Amino acid sequence: ELLREGYARDIVRTIQDLRKQADLNVADRIKVGLTTESPDIQAAIAEFQTYIQKETLAAEITSDKRPTSWESVINLGEHGVTVTIEKV
Repeated sequence: ELLREGYARDIVRTIQDLRKQADLNVADRIKVGLTTESPDIQAAIAEFQTYIQKETLAAEITSDKRPTSWESVINLGEHGVTVTIEKV
């Protein structure tokens, strides 16, 4: 459980970094795409989806790679996660 919580926190940190790179206002709502092939990370995203949305002001989180120029690939454990954001 602590490992999944750590994954969620790393995802939130990455989304916040992308928000800064995109020069978004603090109140701007976003759509987030989180793509991974890892069942463990997918479970963490599902378990902590409400937390991730609340911390990042995400109106929507999908498992699809969003068509955007704001993208980051992070490694969580031995698996990669593609994180994309776009302003709503």
